[in-house]
Amino acid sequence: MKSSEGVQIVAAGGATALRLLIATVVVTGAYVGASKAFDARAASGHTAHAVVLSARSVPLETTAAPTLGTVTVSRSLAADGTGATGCDQTYRAQSVVAAGSYDWRMQRWNSATGDWQTYLAGTGGFAGQPRTVRWSPRVVGNPGWYRVKLAVADHTYTSEKFQVSC
Repeated sequence: MKSSEGVQIVAAGGATALRLLIATVVVTGAYVGASKAFDARAASGHTAHAVVLSARSVPLETTAAPTLGTVTVSRSLAADGTGATGCDQTYRAQSVVAAGSYDWRMQRWNSATGDWQTYLAGTGGFAGQPRTVRWSPRVVGNPGWYRVKLAVADHTYTSEKFQVSC
C-alpha cells in the first residue's frame, strides 16, 4: 500500500466523520431551539389550564303510573327544575288505558252556571297492550277549579278536582 492511498482513505473517512459531526450539531441545535421556544411560550402566559365542567341535577317527577281507569293530575316542573310560577302553569294528566282512541278534556268549574265547562281538549290513540297515556295541558292566566276527563271507547274517567291559582 502506498502512502498516497492511505492518505485518501483517511481523508475520505475524515470527510464522513465531519459530515456526521455537522448533522449531529444541526439536530442538537434544532432540539435546543424547539425547547427554548416552548419555554418562552410557557413564560409568556400561554399555558394550558384546566376546565371544570359541572352538570346541575334536576329532580325528576316521580308520579307513579295510575291503575287502569284512574286519571291523575300533577303540576309539571318548569325547565329549570322548579315548579312553574305565576299564571303560566303546565299540568300532567296520565292514566292507563286499553288500546284504542281516547279523548282528553280539561274542564273548568263555572260558578255562575254551576257546571263544568270544557277549557282544553286533546286526542290520541294506539294499538296493542294497555299502556300509560299522558297529556300536558297548559293553563295561562285563568285561576279556578279544574278537573280532567278521559273518554276511552264507552268509558269516561274523571280526575279529582284541583285548583289553579296565580
